[in-house]
Amino acid sequence: GWKRPEAWLLPPVPTTQVITDVDDTVKSSGGLRMGGIALGGVDEQYARGTFYPGVVQLYLEMSKHGLPPGRPPPPVAVITARARELKFCIGLTKTCSLYTRFADAGARHGYPRWGIGPVLYGSVIEWILQFRKGQRKFKNFRALRRGSGYPTSVKYVYVGDTGERDKEAADHMVLHHPEAMRAAFLHAVGPARNEWRDYAVNGVPVVFFRTYVGAAVKAARMGVIDHAGLRRVVDAARREMYLVGIQEGSEPWRELVEDIAMAEEELRTAIEWKVTDAFHRAGLDNHHHKA
Repeated sequence: GWKRPEAWLLPPVPTTQVITDVDDTVKSSGGLRMGGIALGGVDEQYARGTFYPGVVQLYLEMSKHGLPPGRPPPPVAVITARARELKFCIGLTKTCSLYTRFADAGARHGYPRWGIGPVLYGSVIEWILQFRKGQRKFKNFRALRRGSGYPTSVKYVYVGDTGERDKEAADHMVLHHPEAMRAAFLHAVGPARNEWRDYAVNGVPVVFFRTYVGAAVKAARMGVIDHAGLRRVVDAARREMYLVGIQEGSEPWRELVEDIAMAEEELRTAIEWKVTDAFHRAGLDNHHHKA
């Protein structure tokens, strides 16, 4: 039968849990440094603490995609290089913006218990010895799996960035636990953010994106979210890009505008394919019918 051609169209799974980094992944670090050491990341495009437009909506779409009605989506797990010894000043608390933004999004969409779940920290050692951050995050992923209580049918989507050894962590996840991984998404930050190219390890896609609209397009093409979810991410990003005060004509503004245009084309194409598929199933020629 007629099928839409896809690269990396992934089979459906019963449950997906999103695992995320925080700094330069969910919100910008601002590229702040102390003594030459990056305090969380390298992204200078956005002000420190700014949530990237569309990020929360995309996480919700990935978490709930494919679930039967009435089943709550798994909470988002956090794997961060932030030092647990410094939790008193940089720890994630229930009242911080990360928790409240995710909880508010869940409540608005009918999932009052969705939001931030388990948080696994790094240590001061990784804060000083930056090269150890990738290994720490991979170890935290293993610890998360052991303690999650979820059945093996649950698959994971990891979201990180290219500035804090998240690519190394993602490579270990898909290399050593491909059976558990659905995909890895890496936010391209820093001077080389346009040079990354998607690849797959053990059949698990590792993809790069500049904006969360771009990430949502790739997620829709892979079947990690549906096209209705893509529409909701686009709409959320449109609202939020103005709320966070992105200057028109700036590089972040141009990247969002470009990716929104790509998403709109993807949505138009999806509608055309659905119409064509419907005519094929009915044994009709769509072009002949239009004429």
